[in-house]
Amino acid sequence: MIFNRHGLALLASLLCGCSCSEPSAERAAPPQNTGGAQTAPPPRALTPKPEVRVVSLDVPDDLPVFALQGGNEEGVVGVVLHGHCGHGLGYLQAFQFAAAKYGRFVALQGDRPCDGALRSWSADPVRVDARIRRSLTIYLGHPPPERILAVGSSLGAVVAIALSKKFPQRYDRLVLNSLFRQQSGSGLAGARVWFFAGEHENTWPARLTAESWERAGVTTRFRSIESAGHSDFHGQGDRLMREAFAFVTNDAEF
Repeated sequence: MIFNRHGLALLASLLCGCSCSEPSAERAAPPQNTGGAQTAPPPRALTPKPEVRVVSLDVPDDLPVFALQGGNEEGVVGVVLHGHCGHGLGYLQAFQFAAAKYGRFVALQGDRPCDGALRSWSADPVRVDARIRRSLTIYLGHPPPERILAVGSSLGAVVAIALSKKFPQRYDRLVLNSLFRQQSGSGLAGARVWFFAGEHENTWPARLTAESWERAGVTTRFRSIESAGHSDFHGQGDRLMREAFAFVTNDAEF
């Protein structure tokens, strides 16, 4: 049988049937979302970290304390004790960022007056401890934990040692700067203590105290502060105190 060109085209159309037809518009169209447009949830707003700074905090029936804001709420709770005729604000500010990394701190004012706004300390650890715990309760909004880290400079270091001897379970972590006379380590076994002394002051009271305490079962370290004088960090407070805090808290990064 002979087919012309038109006949061949007709035959091909009949043989192909529906299978050769163009896809319908319904099948070619992408699936429609009948449940409405899906939108990604908005990003969660980040709560800004509070600024690290030291502010004055009123304590009823006592002198104001200088309180660290922006400190690590999961860290330690501590107190800072300035030296003879000193001022707690400037001393805490000298290492406020290191303190904030490791916890929350207040700087107490001494209970004895000096000239102007400067203060000193009486030799009564029971009274000082009561003031510390009362101040920390105001600062934290609840009673402080049983363990309190104490930072003391010069006469404040002597006060911190007296606190540790009177309340060894509470004040068992000390950072002592510029100790001006050698101290006995009796009753301090098990404590962790870091000693600083300025390069340009008499370092022997701190050195000898650290050595004798180590023999008495106290874990100690001594560090001389380059170019520093008495009760001074020579602008290195944060770096030096991070090292001290890591040691007395037994931080794994030390």
